[in-house]
Amino acid sequence: MKRSRLLRLRYILVFLLVMFAVYFISGLHGIVCKFLMEMESKPLIAKIEAYQQEKHSLPENLDQVGIPQNEYRTIIGVVWYQRVNDSEYQLYFPVDFDRSDVYRSSLRKWSERP
Repeated sequence: MKRSRLLRLRYILVFLLVMFAVYFISGLHGIVCKFLMEMESKPLIAKIEAYQQEKHSLPENLDQVGIPQNEYRTIIGVVWYQRVNDSEYQLYFPVDFDRSDVYRSSLRKWSERP
C-alpha cells in the first residue's frame, strides 16, 4: 500500500516536472524566435532602405531588391513585405495562426499584431 502510494506520488512529480519543462521551453522558444527573426531581418531592412536611398521610393515588391516572390526566408520562417505608401513599408513575420510580428518602418521597430 505504501509502495503504490509512493509510486503514484513519483508519477505525479514526474508529470509536473514535464509540464513545467514544456511550459518553460515554449516560452523560451518564443523569445529565441523573436530574437532570431529580428537579427535575420536586418539584412532585408538594409536592402529595402538602400533601394529607397538610391531610387527615392520604396520597392513595389522584394523582386526589386533581388528577393523572388516577395518573401524573405529565414532560418525560422518567412518574412513578408508590404509597401504601405511611398515612404513607409511593413514586414510581417507569422508567429502563430492568429498572430504576427510586424516591423513598421515609420517606427523602426517590431511589434506584436494580433
